[in-house]
Amino acid sequence: PFVWQGNVSLFTAMFKAVEDRLNAANDSEYGVQSILLVEDNVKFYSSYLPTLYLELWKQNQSLRGETMTLRERMLRMKSRPKVLLCTNFEEAADIYSRYSDNIIGLITDAGFPRDGEHDPFAGVSFAEHVLSDRPALPVLVQSAAPPDSEIAQAARRVGAKFTSKNQPSLLSEIRHFLTEDMMFGPLTFQDGLTGSELGSVSSVTELLSTWQSLPESAVAFHARECHLSKWFLARAEFSLARRFRASNYPTDFIDPEGRERADWLRNWILSETRAHRNKLASGVENVHSADASTTIVRLGKGSLGGKGRGFRFLHSIEDKYSLSTLLPELEMVVPRSFILATEVFDRFIEDNKLMVPALNATTNEEVREMFAAATLPQDVTVELRRYLEAQTSPLAVRSSSLFEDAFLQPFAGIYESIMLPNTAGSLEARLDELSWAVRMVYASAYCLEARAYSEGTGNRAEEEKMAVIMQEVVGDVHGDHFYPSLAGVANSIDFYPRPHTQPEDGCAQLRLGLGFGVVDNLPSVHLSLGDPANPTGYAEGEMQVSALNLA
Repeated sequence: PFVWQGNVSLFTAMFKAVEDRLNAANDSEYGVQSILLVEDNVKFYSSYLPTLYLELWKQNQSLRGETMTLRERMLRMKSRPKVLLCTNFEEAADIYSRYSDNIIGLITDAGFPRDGEHDPFAGVSFAEHVLSDRPALPVLVQSAAPPDSEIAQAARRVGAKFTSKNQPSLLSEIRHFLTEDMMFGPLTFQDGLTGSELGSVSSVTELLSTWQSLPESAVAFHARECHLSKWFLARAEFSLARRFRASNYPTDFIDPEGRERADWLRNWILSETRAHRNKLASGVENVHSADASTTIVRLGKGSLGGKGRGFRFLHSIEDKYSLSTLLPELEMVVPRSFILATEVFDRFIEDNKLMVPALNATTNEEVREMFAAATLPQDVTVELRRYLEAQTSPLAVRSSSLFEDAFLQPFAGIYESIMLPNTAGSLEARLDELSWAVRMVYASAYCLEARAYSEGTGNRAEEEKMAVIMQEVVGDVHGDHFYPSLAGVANSIDFYPRPHTQPEDGCAQLRLGLGFGVVDNLPSVHLSLGDPANPTGYAEGEMQVSALNLA
C-alpha cells in the first residue's frame, strides 16, 4: 500500500518500484546496481520513493552532457540503479543475499518487523550485517529517535550514518546522502593530508582534466576510499568501475624500492578512463569536451560524411586489435581528425544564402568566387582558431560528403581536398588560409563535375551535404618541402594480377612523397602482396617526389 500526500510523482514511483523488483534479477547479471530501501512505515516510504527516483532521474539526465553513441546513451538510461523496497528483516536479508554485489547503498529504518515481531534495533542489526560484508558501502539509518539516542549511537558504532525522521529537513538529508555518500552528484576532491577541498567534477571530461593535476596525496586518498569506483557505478559505467574496484592501492602500485607510487596510479586511471570514454563515443568527441587523447574531434551535429565514418571505423579497428602494439618494430597510427560535421555546412549555406546561386552557376570559377566571398559562422571561426593554436604542422583539409565513399556509387575523386603548408607568419594569416580551404571544399559540392555526377547516379545535388576533415599531414621537412618517404593506396583485391599472383593476394600502389601522386595517376609502383619482391609499373630512376612546398 501507498499513501498519497499530494505529490503526483508518487504514481510514477509506484510503477517504477514494481518494475525494479521484477527486473532486478535479470538486470543485475549485467551489472545494474540497486539501492536497498528498508522501511515498513507506509507514510515514510511513500515519501522516500518519489525523492529517490527524482534524484536518479536528475543523475540520468546529467549523462546527456557526455559524448557517446546513441546506443550507449540508451543503455545508460536503461541502466539506472534500481530501488528495491523491503518492509521486514527477512525480506531485506533475502534481497541482500541475492544482489549483494550489486547493492550501491542501503537506507534503512532503525526498527521494523523481525521474526514476526517489531524489533526497534532490527535496522541497526541489518546494517551491521551488511557492513561486515561490504565495509565501504554507504549506509544510512533513520529513526524517530533523536540524534543522541541509544539507537543513533548504535548505528554510528557499526559504521552507519544516522538521521532523525522528526527533523524538518529529512528528505534533504536523504538527497544529500544520495549525492554525497552514494556519489550520485559531483565528485568532490580533497587533499589527503590537509582535508582541504580541491574542487569537484560532474563529467568524465572534467574528471580527466582535474585528476591530471591533483596532488599525489589526493590521488592516494580517493583511491583508498574507492571514490572513483563508486562514482562510476552511480553513472552506470560498470566495466570501468569494476576495474577500479579490483585494483588495490597501494599494494598494486609499489616500485622495486618499496615506495608507494601514486603517480603510477594517476597515469593508470587516466589511461583507462580515456580509453573507455573513446570507446563509448566510437572515438568521436565533441569539441567542447575533447582533450589531447581524443582521436576524432567534431564540431556540430549531423553526419561525419563518408571519409569521417571511415576514419571512425579505422580507429575502432586500431583499438580492437591494438594496432599500435601489434608489431613492435612497426608503428601503425590512424591520424587524429578535427571534423566539421554536416550541420556546419547547412548553417554556412543557409546563412550566406548560397543554395540557389550555387546550383545555377554555369562555371566552377563562379561557384568558387561566391563561396570565397561568404563567411563561416562565428563559432566555427573561433574553434578553427583554437585548433590552429595547437596545430602548427602542415594540414590536409579533406572533403567528407554524405555521398562520398558510398558502397555502390562512390564519389571518389569528385570533391576537393587541399594541402596547407600552415607556415604563414601569424595565427590570423593561418586562420584565413584554413577558412578559405574549408570554403573551397564546400564549394566543390556544387562544382559542375559534382552536379553532373550526382545527376548521373540518380542523386540530387541539393541533397548533398559536406563535412570537412582536418588532419596533420604525415611526413618530414626537407629544405623548403614537406613529404613522407612513401605513400600510396592498398587494396584487398588486386584487379590486375600478374600471371603467377592471385587477385585475393591484394596489392598496393606506392609512390615517393605524398600520396596524391598515386590518386592523380602519376608514375607509381604496383606491388602484389603475393610477390612483393618484384614490383612493377615504373622505370628505375624516373620517379619524381610528390611534395608540399613550404615556401
